[in-house]
Amino acid sequence: MAIQRQLHDQPLASADTPLASSILIFFTIETSAKHILGNMAHQDPISISESALPLNVPLAELRTQNQNKRLVAGVAIVAKSSPDSTAMKLLLIRRASTEDVYPLMYEIPGGGAEDEDDSIIATAVREVKEETGLTIVRILQSFEGFEYATRKGRAIQFNFMAEVEGGLDAEVKLNPSEHEDYAWVGPDDDLSKYPMTESMLTVVNNALAIIRNREHDPSTAA
Repeated sequence: MAIQRQLHDQPLASADTPLASSILIFFTIETSAKHILGNMAHQDPISISESALPLNVPLAELRTQNQNKRLVAGVAIVAKSSPDSTAMKLLLIRRASTEDVYPLMYEIPGGGAEDEDDSIIATAVREVKEETGLTIVRILQSFEGFEYATRKGRAIQFNFMAEVEGGLDAEVKLNPSEHEDYAWVGPDDDLSKYPMTESMLTVVNNALAIIRNREHDPSTAA
């Protein structure tokens, strides 16, 4: 997997949510496959797209492939505007005012892998649950990872686009120590209302471009 390397040494986001700097390339979604995520017996099986299946490997294996690097998952959560519509929205969450790095800035959910996670996809599912209270039911696609520097050393992030149970009507329950507001945005919304880093704006614009393609070509949403 091609990895983009960030050359600067300053932290790009907090240690728990280092999502601020990235240039991401989205893959076209292919056919879906059903997979159960390790020890997550409390949750029904989720659907994982073919593009994301190569990342559904034991976390230990991924750590071996990326030694001395912290593994991170980022998740672009999307939902249909209505059950019969192809229009979709993207979830942004706003960092708490008490955060040391990028307070009150918007971002996508995500965070670092923990030993309890069976895979980086399990990390994505857990982080979304912890940060938003939402339950991922489908990994729509993966998008290209990137590498960057933090105060704790190098980190590498793996990214996913996902749907959650309940879609747009699901109740978002933020962890107030990390995030204090959220917004669902679409391709035609004014992003200037949602302050974010330049790199995160690139991420969001890329995600919205994928949403726009799905709206114009419903076959890509299969």
